[in-house]
Amino acid sequence: MGLTPLHKLEEMIRAGDAVEDGELIALLGKESLIAVPLQGGGERHLPSGEILSVLAGSAGLSIAQLLSRSFRMSAEEIDAACTFINLVQFAGADPPEAAQSGPEQPLQPLDS
Repeated sequence: MGLTPLHKLEEMIRAGDAVEDGELIALLGKESLIAVPLQGGGERHLPSGEILSVLAGSAGLSIAQLLSRSFRMSAEEIDAACTFINLVQFAGADPPEAAQSGPEQPLQPLDS
């Protein structure tokens, strides 16, 4: 039985291999990745925050350690990436004050 793309990525990370954009795109497809702006211009493709969290946990690393070791990102790039991932992850979510504004109005029956 062959390895799934995520299992292949996990093996690369556990082995301490550098994960380049081309390999990541080939494994997961560009549609499955987020493009994070890099210091000095350009962008780096990364899996979503949830996938990074799972990969880091399985390797016994923090997300910052994973990004540094396997994706060869600098501390500044990691900070920017984590901020960007949080923005993307919570995009479209209701702000906390909107979620706590009170009970919703019940649906009213339609007049026939």
